[in-house]
Amino acid sequence: MSGEKQVASNEAARQRAKEKAERERLERENARLKKKLTQAEAALEIVGKWHALLEMMSESADSENS
Repeated sequence: MSGEKQVASNEAARQRAKEKAERERLERENARLKKKLTQAEAALEIVGKWHALLEMMSESADSENS
């Protein structure tokens, strides 16, 4: 292989390695963000249920006091 082809081949290999590392970093970040989203959705569901329960208790107390 000529010197120029070798240099081009090495540069291409470095570029592929760099792209692979970036893809792996993005995949890890994506997994982290998916987990965070799942936790946030679960928290919102709990808060929604808590709010509904408080509303029911408030309505019950209002009807008992009337």
